[in-house]
Formats: sequence, structure tokens, C-alpha cells
Amino acid sequence: MKLTDDELDALLKRLHLANARKIWQKLVERAEKEQWSYRDFLALLIAEEIAQRQQTRLGRLSHRARFPFFKTIDDFNFTYQSTLRLALLGSALAPDFITEGRCLILYGKPGRGKTHLAVALAYRAIQNGFDAYFTTAAELIDDRRDDGQDVVPDRSRVLPSSGAPRPHRGGSAPAVVRRPMASS
Repeated sequence: MKLTDDELDALLKRLHLANARKIWQKLVERAEKEQWSYRDFLALLIAEEIAQRQQTRLGRLSHRARFPFFKTIDDFNFTYQSTLRLALLGSALAPDFITEGRCLILYGKPGRGKTHLAVALAYRAIQNGFDAYFTTAAELIDDRRDDGQDVVPDRSRVLPSSGAPRPHRGGSAPAVVRRPMASS
């Protein structure tokens, strides 16, 4: 079977292989020049398509999450936080954290990195195949109030490391609501 470039491009378009449509001609030239096997050519073409789709997915879900800025856990400087270590966040970075229905409350003085960590943890959830949505605690309470739901939190469950009840100080500490992605 001998297809023209336009016919091959149309077939790739029909299969919704957008990245393969962009790169196949250059890959063909490189494969011919370097004498790749058909298997090697196909493997690279598929790997490039998958990588591009993953990047597109991460970008789309990060945009939909409404992050106030983009930060990862690698960007967080733990040297400024004497009480926080990456090892303490280890379980929150794993996919099991969400599938087991666990929660994490970040609180502390302003400028200590709560929002950074919330964004980083939500981005890691996206990387692990979940959907994420960023909101502040104030927005979450307003939304619940608008829906007619109870907005008074059970403060006995929010404890600092010392074990003493944490007083409510207002402000807009970040909150992240995460849910599994719908299967498609």
C-alpha cells in the first residue's frame, strides 16, 4: 500500500493523533537517515504521542484547577520551615492519600508556604491521575453557605502539633478539594 503524505496525514487526523501528524515527516527522515527498524520508528512515534497527550492533560487540568500560581513540591524550600520536612508530606504525595479518603489541613502564620504546598499537593494529585480544584477556605465556606449547608467547622478536630485547640483567626488559608477523575 502506497499512501501520499496527504492521505497519511488524513488518516492520522481521523485517529485524532495530533502530535503524530506534526512530527511524523521529520521522524521518517530521521529513521531513514539512521536506518531505524519499523518497530523502532513506530515505538518512538507512539511514545511521542503519549508524552504530548500527558503534557496536554497536565496543562488542561492545572488550568481547570484554578491555581493562583504554579508551584511544585520541588520548588518548596524546606530550609525556611524548621518544623516541616519532606518526609512528613510523603504519604500526601502518593496516590493512596486520595483513594483512601485521607485529608490534610494546612495552617500557620502568613507567608509560611501553605498555599505553595496546597498547590504542589494538588498538582501531584493531577500527576497521579486525579482531578483537582483550588479554592480558599473563605470561598469554600461562602459556597457552602450559598448552598444552605452548615458552615460551622468542628474545631475539636483541627489541632496543632502541641495538641491544644487551634483558635480561629479568620484569614483565607488555602483549601484544596480533590476528587477522582471521571473515567472516560
